[in-house]
Amino acid sequence: MSGRRRETLVLTLPADPDLSRLTGLVSTHFFRQSGIGAAAARRGGRSVARRCRALARAAGRSRGKPSTLILRLGTHASFLEVMGRAGRGPRICLARIDRPNPA
Repeated sequence: MSGRRRETLVLTLPADPDLSRLTGLVSTHFFRQSGIGAAAARRGGRSVARRCRALARAAGRSRGKPSTLILRLGTHASFLEVMGRAGRGPRICLARIDRPNPA
């Protein structure tokens, strides 16, 4: 039985909407390194950047000390996902891509 290893990458950034492009680039690279095709990886990266920008804006509007943006990029047996969270807020799925079937 040869299962795929589960891996998790955590990226913590200040909740600044200007850094959303960076989250898209990191996500695109993560998807490509995990075996997703170039076009699908770019679409996933753009989705993460767009949703991350909105998440960072919401975190910036919160009262109190400046919030952080936490991204969790994870691999699963059948899919890859990027989860986002602003500070102590709820986790939000920013992108989920099905893995190709092994040949």
